[in-house]
Amino acid sequence: MPPPEAPGNAAPEGPFTVREIMETFRHRWLTILLVLCAVAGPGIWWARQDVPLYQASATIRLRDAQREMTGGLTGIGLGDVSGGVDPVRSQIEVLTSRGVAAEVVDSTPELRIETVNFPDSYISYIHFAPEVQSDSVLLNFNWNGYTASSRVGTSFAHYGDTVNVSGMKLVIRNRPGSPGVLLVQSAESAIDQLMMNLEVKPRQLTDVIDVTYTDPDRNRARRIVNRVVGVYQAASAAAAQRQSVLRRTFLENQLRYHDSVLNAARVQVSLFRGRQRALSTKAKLSSEQESLGQLQVQRENLAADRRIYQNLLTELRGKSPTDHQVGAIMSAPGITNNPVVADLYQQLTRYQITRDSLTTGRFGRPETNPEVQQVDLLIASAKSRLVGAVGTQISTLDSRIESLDQLRAQSSSSFPELTATEEQEAGLEEQVEAARVTVGQLREEYEKARLAEAVEVGQVEIVSPAALPKRPVGVGPARMMIFFTLLGLVLGLGTALLLERLNTSVRRRGQVGKMLNVSELAVIPPIPRRRRVSSKQRSRQASLALRNGDDKPVRLERLGDGLVVASDVHSIAAEAYRLLRTNLLFSLRNGSPRTVLVTSPAPGDGKTTVAANLAIAFAHQGMRVLLVDADMRRGRMHELFRISRDPGLSQVLMGEFALDGVVRPSPVTNLFTVSTGRLPDAPAELVGGASMRSFLDQATREFGMVVIDSPPVLAASDAAVLASLADATVMVVRAGRSHEEEVQATMEQLLSVGGKVVGAVLNDPEATVRAYGGYYYSKYYGKEN
Repeated sequence: MPPPEAPGNAAPEGPFTVREIMETFRHRWLTILLVLCAVAGPGIWWARQDVPLYQASATIRLRDAQREMTGGLTGIGLGDVSGGVDPVRSQIEVLTSRGVAAEVVDSTPELRIETVNFPDSYISYIHFAPEVQSDSVLLNFNWNGYTASSRVGTSFAHYGDTVNVSGMKLVIRNRPGSPGVLLVQSAESAIDQLMMNLEVKPRQLTDVIDVTYTDPDRNRARRIVNRVVGVYQAASAAAAQRQSVLRRTFLENQLRYHDSVLNAARVQVSLFRGRQRALSTKAKLSSEQESLGQLQVQRENLAADRRIYQNLLTELRGKSPTDHQVGAIMSAPGITNNPVVADLYQQLTRYQITRDSLTTGRFGRPETNPEVQQVDLLIASAKSRLVGAVGTQISTLDSRIESLDQLRAQSSSSFPELTATEEQEAGLEEQVEAARVTVGQLREEYEKARLAEAVEVGQVEIVSPAALPKRPVGVGPARMMIFFTLLGLVLGLGTALLLERLNTSVRRRGQVGKMLNVSELAVIPPIPRRRRVSSKQRSRQASLALRNGDDKPVRLERLGDGLVVASDVHSIAAEAYRLLRTNLLFSLRNGSPRTVLVTSPAPGDGKTTVAANLAIAFAHQGMRVLLVDADMRRGRMHELFRISRDPGLSQVLMGEFALDGVVRPSPVTNLFTVSTGRLPDAPAELVGGASMRSFLDQATREFGMVVIDSPPVLAASDAAVLASLADATVMVVRAGRSHEEEVQATMEQLLSVGGKVVGAVLNDPEATVRAYGGYYYSKYYGKEN
């Protein structure tokens, strides 16, 4: 077997594996069961006590029906509200208001009652007087009628008839059976309960609203939610009707008033025009303005003609007027229309043509020619007459212009008076027009109000009434019980897994070997309690002892509890010790060990029992075995074999006795024991001396195997000293109690002194390994063939 390596730190535990979960479930089933009962028990009780609730839902739509039915002529649309107000949310607040709930409760008396011992479906009619508050009525049902008793009195009625009691009118249609109680709550309490069970939710980005009511009775839930939306629709219609009536009345009064204002304004205009003796001052002013404009045009025309005549006169009076300039002036429309000037200009033109014909050409005459001079005289005379005519025309034009200026002055003097009169008339006409526009608008709104009043609908449309709910809301009692059961299992398993992770003790087969890097020599199962041995069993024990080399039967009554190899050779535990014996014999490469040290990390791990049973197993193999109790603090080997403590090992080490003086035979053949002896003051120094090595040398010469039971490693230093002297060291680890840190510390301490740790034994007195999925050796190996 290779030498063991130094132990390392345990690897951090990762996620839980399926095997780990199953092992935890088997090991900590009681914890899981307790948590399951703690969680599932109250949950299942609550689920069984829970009353199933039914939820009925109706769908309504908020719209302006008046606007739709009148083509948008009346009403205010839902989207016309400004100021950041959500109209749908506003309507929801109205729907869930206490006023609507109170109206529903008043119209639905069944909301105020609760029946005991009989269903409320037997009540066909119920009515409450306004003064009725909380009350209770005892109902006794007979074969021919029923009796209603309250604090006020008792009344009797036949089935189907009305009974009056405490301000209530009640009708029971037929006999329910056993007596019952009718509980009545106040209207305020009923309103609170209705508002609590009523749920209103708008659909996103729509004007559609879902109205839901929850109640233990599904028929009642449907009736109430339909009643709620019906009352809300009627209330909306009534409110719209009232608003339309108020608006129509207001507009009617306003229209009557503004009609009188319009008539008064028209009378004022008529009276004003009568005083001015004109149909319209504005028309008169316009006529005057038109005449003045005509005078201005005439004056401008006359002034233009005068300028033309003045230009002509200037040219004619010039020293040498040119014919071209004079001709251009004479072609003007103002001169051509004057016949005198035109005729004179034509004569002058003819005279000039005649003169030109006399003075020009091949046979032209000179200026002194009498004919030429005669023509010149005619030209001068014609020009003189033309100048006089032009001057006369200019004087005429000046007179006409002056007359026009006088007329313009007279017309302009009347303008301020006409303008003021026109402004007064315009003001009166504006009053008439304003009154007429106002009357027209009021008349239009009045017609809209009359039309809205005739429509008589609100903004609520019932899209779909509530249907009868088929199944209760929620998961139901069965699912709730399953849920709480699964929750209890999960929490229980989680608690168990958490406890497992927090528990660092050794609990599994193979865990010690992986942790310490050594062989796990054996797993010791629980040792059964000492049973009463019959004569037949004694004979079997004797025959087995003889086959193992014993020369006398084992006296079981003298051995202490736990020596299962001697007392119950067919048990699984005995087989485990025999396996330990075999593994130890082949644990070293250079042969079997002669001295075996059995130790453990802490007290109570079972090392003494393991050492004693191992020694008995070696003795059954035919070897001379010496079992030495080296635990000089709490040694108890003498108790197991019912021998005296003194003298013992301590007296040998102190030189008071020889080896032969302390060795005692045991009830098991080939097995001899050495007890601890008198407890010394310094056990570590005594064990660590040279006398201990001499003792072991002598023991190995006289015995084939020496098994040493040492103190726990972490409790005393004796074990480390003894480990350095022994051929092989076996560490006993107790399942479920020895922690990983303790086991690793023990291994490190043994290796630090040169101890030869050949393996570990997993002692499992409480069957921890079996619970964690380990296994033991079959009882088959303990049976006789």
